[in-house]
Amino acid sequence: MADPTLLLILVVLLARGGAEPPSQYCGRNTPLQTQYFSSFLQEEQHAIGCVGAPAKDGFTHVIRLNTPGDQVHLQISGTLGDNVSLVLDSGKPTTWRLETKLSIVNILVSLKSHVVLKDGGVPSTSSFLDSPGKYNTSLITSYTTIDKANKIVIQLPQNLPTQPCDLNLNSDSPAVRAYTTTRILPFGCFHQEAAGLLPNDVHVIDLKTQPSASRSPRHSLHQDWVEMNILPTLESQEPVNNSERRNMTIILKSDRPVLWKIRSDQVLGNLTIAAGNNTVDSLSLSTQQRLNIDKTEISGDFDALMRRVTDLYGLPLSYLRVHSANLLQIQIPPRSRREVSTFLERDRSNLLRDKETLPVQFSNDQQSNISGLLILLYT
Repeated sequence: MADPTLLLILVVLLARGGAEPPSQYCGRNTPLQTQYFSSFLQEEQHAIGCVGAPAKDGFTHVIRLNTPGDQVHLQISGTLGDNVSLVLDSGKPTTWRLETKLSIVNILVSLKSHVVLKDGGVPSTSSFLDSPGKYNTSLITSYTTIDKANKIVIQLPQNLPTQPCDLNLNSDSPAVRAYTTTRILPFGCFHQEAAGLLPNDVHVIDLKTQPSASRSPRHSLHQDWVEMNILPTLESQEPVNNSERRNMTIILKSDRPVLWKIRSDQVLGNLTIAAGNNTVDSLSLSTQQRLNIDKTEISGDFDALMRRVTDLYGLPLSYLRVHSANLLQIQIPPRSRREVSTFLERDRSNLLRDKETLPVQFSNDQQSNISGLLILLYT
């Protein structure tokens, strides 16, 4: 019978179609580029402005952005503010990517700028500003000036004033938040070709040196935050009821206390978050997903960390080291469909899957011995 400790690495090498040395399977210091994991640093910028009484026929929001990126993501949320008009005045030609469930009745943009909806469509209500910088204040619900940003969120407060918007105010807007979001290059490995071979996909995220820049300039936070967004496989962009069920364990490590905010509203299956003594907050979770918060503290150097993770949760599918990021996104890879029995025919009783959608079943001895792989895979 084939040595169980070499089983997974042989399966992975076969799936990759190569014979690379085991020592190259995962480099903890290797820059990682994969479609299945992204990391960003989001920093809040000052948004100066006012909120006024809404007009009878709807709500008008004016955004003056002095130094935009080539693309600006604009999100309008909340329950107030249907029948919305937008005035988007930017310092240079800009693509505004609009996300909202509210009814947009009119959009005015600076010359040579344009608006694209989240689904890729173009709103038919968009037109160019005739006189940028000149507005009828009696019609303005919110007016905001922002120096630089590539993400803007508009959400009206529950209690709106009865007076018009005072454009001379020099204080933070109660309705608009602005951010600059920068992509951060992660390090490590992500072996999507082995996804689903075990009953539980295990990921290790190792966050290093969360900067004070992640703190809001308008509020002094006592604790840094990191938001983790878990997305379904690209092959499952159907309603959540029809998505493939996948079980996941995500180990969240950080070298300073953080508040982990979890979003996973399109994924089915069991989700275990192991964050030690850090606080975990579920921002949005699928009703068909069961969340388990594990307080187990996992410490030690890289080798000790990976051995401990394997002993407790199973062999990791990925190790992801991220520096100075507070927005993380992980996309579940499609389940591996490669039949490992064609490679290890003598082990058919333990390895053969009856159906493509079922994971490979390992015996208890095999599961235990797999931990020996870490010496080869993660050094």
